[in-house]
Amino acid sequence: MITTKYIGPSNVRGTRIKVSSVKQWHDKRYIMVAWDHSLNEEQNHDMACREAVRRWGLFDGRYQQHMARVSIDGGYAYGWYRIGSTRLTFNAVDR
Repeated sequence: MITTKYIGPSNVRGTRIKVSSVKQWHDKRYIMVAWDHSLNEEQNHDMACREAVRRWGLFDGRYQQHMARVSIDGGYAYGWYRIGSTRLTFNAVDR
């Protein structure tokens, strides 16, 4: 599962989004993505999630995927489903 969280501006850094993923209990990773003021809140979280997927190389393009977003406290959780599948998976980082 990938989660995003809004991080407000500080005296030193601007607004950003923290994108986190836990592949296994011992393998947690995250990136920080700058807020794009030309996008709305949901678009910023979606863009940050897609950037993390790209950087981490989670999908290799063998099948088409669609992203599903669920609102959680302070951000969103993301999962993916395959076209033709009726099952939504939130463990996409395990491939």
